[in-house]
Amino acid sequence: MNRDRSAAGDPELLGATAGEDEAKSSIEGLGWLPGGDEVLFSRQGLWVVPIGGRREPRLVPTPGHRPDAFSVSRDGRRLAFTRGSMDLDIWRMPGPRSGGEAGEGLVDGHSLIGTTMGESNPQYSPDGKRIAFTSARTGGLQIWVADADGANAVQVTSSRAWNGSPRWSPDGRYLSYDEVARGSVKGAKGDIVVIPTGGGPARRVTPPDSHEHLPSWSADGRSIYYESDRTGELQLWKTAFPSGESVQVTDAGGAAAFESPDGRWVYYAKRGPPGLWRKPVAGGDEERVTEHGHAMFWGTYDKGACTLDPLSDDVTIECFDFESMRFSTIARFPNQGRVRPTGPSFGVSPDGQWIL
Repeated sequence: MNRDRSAAGDPELLGATAGEDEAKSSIEGLGWLPGGDEVLFSRQGLWVVPIGGRREPRLVPTPGHRPDAFSVSRDGRRLAFTRGSMDLDIWRMPGPRSGGEAGEGLVDGHSLIGTTMGESNPQYSPDGKRIAFTSARTGGLQIWVADADGANAVQVTSSRAWNGSPRWSPDGRYLSYDEVARGSVKGAKGDIVVIPTGGGPARRVTPPDSHEHLPSWSADGRSIYYESDRTGELQLWKTAFPSGESVQVTDAGGAAAFESPDGRWVYYAKRGPPGLWRKPVAGGDEERVTEHGHAMFWGTYDKGACTLDPLSDDVTIECFDFESMRFSTIARFPNQGRVRPTGPSFGVSPDGQWIL
C-alpha cells in the first residue's frame, strides 16, 4: 500500500483451504495476527496463512465450534467469535414408547451426532440399528450413515450436488434423497435420487424439468412419495421404483409423506398451514388428522406418529397412536434458539424408543 493508501500492485491469493471449490461458502472473518506475518480467516473452520513463503493455510482447532466473524486481541492470545449458522448437531431423546414421563428433553446437553459443521435430516433405518443423515463435514451437503449410537459414520454420497432428506427403503437396501446442484440460484430444481445404502451408482427417479423434494418410501418398498411442482403447484406425487411410473396423490397440497406400516394410509403435512392429513392409499378423500405438525418436523414409528413445534417459545413434542388417535405430550422445554426450523430435522426410531 502506498502512503496515500492506494493499492501498490495487483492482489495476490494467499492460499486456498483443502478441498475448496466454487461451491464453498465465502470467507466470513478476516484479521491480522500480531507481527503482521500471518493472516487469520474463517471459512468452514478457522485458518492461519502466512503472507510469505508457500502460503499454505493450516487449520486452527476449535473443538465443538465453527467460528464465523471474529476479533483477535492485540497480543494474539484471545479470540472472540460468533458460531457458524451451520453449526448444528443431531440430538437424541426418549421417544413415545420409552416409558418415561414428559420431561425436559434436550436439557441434558448431549448431542448424538455432532461436528463443527452442520448435521441434520436424521432418519433411523428400518431395523433401528443405523441412522442416515446429512452432513457438511466434508464441505458440501452429503448423505452419511452411522450406527444408532452415532459411531462409525460413513459417507454414502460424494457428488457435486447438495444432498438432503435421506429416507430408507423398508428392506434397508436403498436410500432415497433430494438433490440440488451446488451453486444454483434460488429456486433451482431438485431431483429425487436413489442410491444403495452401502454406496454405489445413484439413480435419478424424477424428471429434470420440475422440482422434487422430501422423499419417503411406501410400506412395501415399491414406490417413493415426494413433493413436486410439476403441475405448477406443490402437490404430493408417487413414483413406482424402479419402473418410474408416476401418479399424483393430492390436489390440495401435500409434502413430507409417510405411509402407515400396514400400507392402508398415507399421512402427510402441507406447506403453510400446520397439521397432518391422510388419504387411503387405494384412493379416496383426504381428512385432517390433527392441527399439529409441520412438514419438516414430524415422523412415524410402528404404532403412530410424532410432531415437533419449533416455532413457539416452548418446543413441544406430541405423539399419537394410529388406532386410537389419542395424543400425548412427550416433551416440552424452552427453545432458547437451540432447535432451529431449518430443513427436515426430525426422526423417530421404528420401535418408538427414541426421537432424533
